[in-house]
Amino acid sequence: MVERARYDAGYWIGVGCAVLGAFVVLGVIVLAKGDAARAVSVPVVVAGLAIMFAGIQVGLRFKDLRVPPHLQASVREVRQGQWVVNLVLVTGAAVAVSVFAAPQMWNAVSGGAAVQWPVLLVAFVFMLMGLGELTLYRWRPLLDEEITRRFAGEAKAWGFVAAMAGMAVVTGLMLVDLRWGVMALWPVMAVALWVAGLRLWWLMRGGGRG
Repeated sequence: MVERARYDAGYWIGVGCAVLGAFVVLGVIVLAKGDAARAVSVPVVVAGLAIMFAGIQVGLRFKDLRVPPHLQASVREVRQGQWVVNLVLVTGAAVAVSVFAAPQMWNAVSGGAAVQWPVLLVAFVFMLMGLGELTLYRWRPLLDEEITRRFAGEAKAWGFVAAMAGMAVVTGLMLVDLRWGVMALWPVMAVALWVAGLRLWWLMRGGGRG
């Protein structure tokens, strides 16, 4: 009973941190006005994102720990299916947003035009969420098992190969036009994560776990 109460408390602390971080990020975006305010708001936004991301991970971990032992076998398959679908959706969204973030990336680097920071921020959040889903799954007891680790390792290898191929393309584009190369950086990173997510979904689906 005491252990279950501790898990419940950990879960709600995680939820509270996630909500607090989200409010900090949204509040800064809404309230920031002027160049000075934007400069001050950047570290606050980063801190808010860190709090939100940590809260999500802690909440998910304790959510799994709250499942009674006699139900874990049946709930495990459900959690794994939710996980891989969520990973594909988040990384797919990151790819879509990266198309809009690419020009803003060039604006930020070149300084030739005004930067739409909210677009870059949204793209960063999706990338961070996708990376967390792919790498921090072992925080969740119902996801951390030998077959899942093997599938996730293979998926990361596919993502790494995709990233290396993408960087080769980026290098070629930079030799032709620096602007094209810089704009391609964000989509390449997003596509590499998406490839890893799709590969993991395919493996889990073939293993009857997704």
